[in-house]
Amino acid sequence: MRLVDDQVADAVAAGCRQLVLLGAGLDTRAYHLGLRADVTVYELDLPALFSFKEAVLRATGAIPTTRRHILPIDLREAWASRLRDTGFRPDQPTVWIDEGALPYLPAADHRRAVATLTGLSAPGSRFGLSRFTVDDDAPHYVELRRLVSGDEDAAAPLSDGDRPGPQWLVDHGWRTEFRAWDDMIAPLGREVAVHDPHVGVVHAVRE
Repeated sequence: MRLVDDQVADAVAAGCRQLVLLGAGLDTRAYHLGLRADVTVYELDLPALFSFKEAVLRATGAIPTTRRHILPIDLREAWASRLRDTGFRPDQPTVWIDEGALPYLPAADHRRAVATLTGLSAPGSRFGLSRFTVDDDAPHYVELRRLVSGDEDAAAPLSDGDRPGPQWLVDHGWRTEFRAWDDMIAPLGREVAVHDPHVGVVHAVRE
């Protein structure tokens, strides 16, 4: 997504040299963003996802433009030590990207994941919480939450009241700013406005 690409570029310009993709999926930012050579990309997702993705990347001969590490893991597990074992440095600013995986985790696992990334975030690190509205019963969203949760009868994604929100972030050392979706996409000239001032992203910077 262009907005996330811009956020990554801004974070790198501000000094972040680590990019962690939570629920990386088929993300290829390590390949197409032209990231500077001293940036390291860490991709976290389920083992089955990487079995497919890495085969496709090898078949196409794709070569990342920067350092890239994959971490086949379920985000419901404890992953901090495994991330550090791959070379991640908690003393360096990091940009954390979640494009929708975390809200599909059970509430306790979601809170644990946000607490984990907070504990690994040096001053200057960046994170974002999305606020959006979707049709939770649409087939692709039903399938997404089944895959992420591992539960055939998984519930809809967590509401704002069930997961760490802006006040939680502030209380745990983040500075936050809410940006409405329509305001963010206006400079792009795209007809995807939602006309809801409450839909957007809470941008957070670690203090």
